[in-house]
Amino acid sequence: MQGLPDPDLNFSFKQLFVPLTTTKAITWIIVIGLILYANMLFNGFVWDDNTFIINNPQVHQLHILSLIGPSIFNSHEFYRPIDSIYFAFLYSLVGQQPFFYHFIQLSLHIIVTCLLFLYLQYFFKKPLAFSLSLIFLVHPINVESVTFIGSTQSELYFLPGIIALLLSRKKHLSGRRLLFINILLLFSILSKEPGFLFLLLIFVYRYLFKLHGLKKLLLSNAVILAIYFLLRLFVGGSTFKSIDAIPIASLPLLQRILNIPIIIVYYLKTFIFPIHLAIWQLWIIKNITIQNFFIPLFICLLFIAVWFFVFKKIQSISDPKIHETNLLQFYFFSFWFVIGMGPLLQIIPLDMTVADRWFYFPIVGLLGMTGVCFQIFPFMFKHKTLV
Repeated sequence: MQGLPDPDLNFSFKQLFVPLTTTKAITWIIVIGLILYANMLFNGFVWDDNTFIINNPQVHQLHILSLIGPSIFNSHEFYRPIDSIYFAFLYSLVGQQPFFYHFIQLSLHIIVTCLLFLYLQYFFKKPLAFSLSLIFLVHPINVESVTFIGSTQSELYFLPGIIALLLSRKKHLSGRRLLFINILLLFSILSKEPGFLFLLLIFVYRYLFKLHGLKKLLLSNAVILAIYFLLRLFVGGSTFKSIDAIPIASLPLLQRILNIPIIIVYYLKTFIFPIHLAIWQLWIIKNITIQNFFIPLFICLLFIAVWFFVFKKIQSISDPKIHETNLLQFYFFSFWFVIGMGPLLQIIPLDMTVADRWFYFPIVGLLGMTGVCFQIFPFMFKHKTLV
């Protein structure tokens, strides 16, 4: 006699995603991250890894005072003692076995992506937040930050920063929570200079969404900055002198400004068409031509025009609640992208013209702006009526 079908056999691939729960999303982020980057776990030390780790006796011993003082991590325009301590700690555990450096770096990137997913859920529905997080996880422009051991600093500054962002969403910040947020922000800044941008993000977020405690936040941020500069100047002995040997740094300010359009276009192009990736990019433009200045300038203006188009479309949404919410979100992620791109424009010269790992922060702003566009699309034309 034929019985009823066994419900355990009625499994479909769709059930792995639908309904999409937070647990399922995080599980998929972990699985996809491990599968996608598995091959790089068996890479060796390359390029600056030899300088920072293999041939750097300071990280071969776990002496904290030495690691936060003058070193290859704390010189010229850099003061990154957390990176120095991180590599020294790893070296004390695994020595010169690159597999473990790669595995921990990949784990940090996956953790960052999971936290980013949790953060984006506050702005977008779960499927959209998951999709945006997956792009961040797998995008080729982030490969340098995930596979090059020397770029672990990307994860080291972003991890405490995104945790601080998550903790700062409460309407009222208790003294204990504010203290923890500031400790995280200090760790972010001491890992890499873009950590400063998280201070701005938290302040702007709380201002835009009318949360309390802005004065208290400003005061605590001032304390963080004071601690950082005291450590940098009097412990690390690190000045703010740029490296003049780099081509972009040798140009006068006006000529560096001429490079801004093509630098912006490089990152936008690599985000949309991530092909021909490269490291150690020292190219510069000295003379204005149609190809290296006017076409990139036109693309930049076109990008700004699209931004204004989306802004106007959000303003035209008839539902005031949807209009206000999406407008604030668009402002916030636009600000995220702008402050992330600002340091990359060579107003203050960096040690390369462009670098994919530098886009680890601004890509989130760009993804957030894209998310708002997808979110408002069903409402973009609802305000129109036939006359």
